[in-house]
Amino acid sequence: MGCGHSNYGGARRHIDGLISIDIPVPRGTIDSRQRDITRTVLLVASDNGKLTQQREFSFSGLFRNYALQLRSNFGDGLIQQSGTRNVAGGEAMCIQRIRPGLAIMSGVDLRLAAWISTKWTPKA
Repeated sequence: MGCGHSNYGGARRHIDGLISIDIPVPRGTIDSRQRDITRTVLLVASDNGKLTQQREFSFSGLFRNYALQLRSNFGDGLIQQSGTRNVAGGEAMCIQRIRPGLAIMSGVDLRLAAWISTKWTPKA
């Protein structure tokens, strides 16, 4: 879910947590403790080949890890959100040729995705 609001210097009303851009504020309007850090790791492997003249194989696999850490101040104090997500998947396939124009194909395809942890905490 997302939301948004903007405030420009000419606004005549007061909105908590927002400061007009043309009003000087000691130490600025940005909390220096805010930060946004993301990291992603991706590992992929794939191979195919022929076992015999009539039999072929193919396989591939992947692993992805995504992590984020956000510290934001919307006017009510610093809050922190962090989370990690892992995705793993793979496939394996075998083709057996019976005769020219006829083959049997079998295989498996798998994908797993999971949020490992998600936190939303107020910070002092």
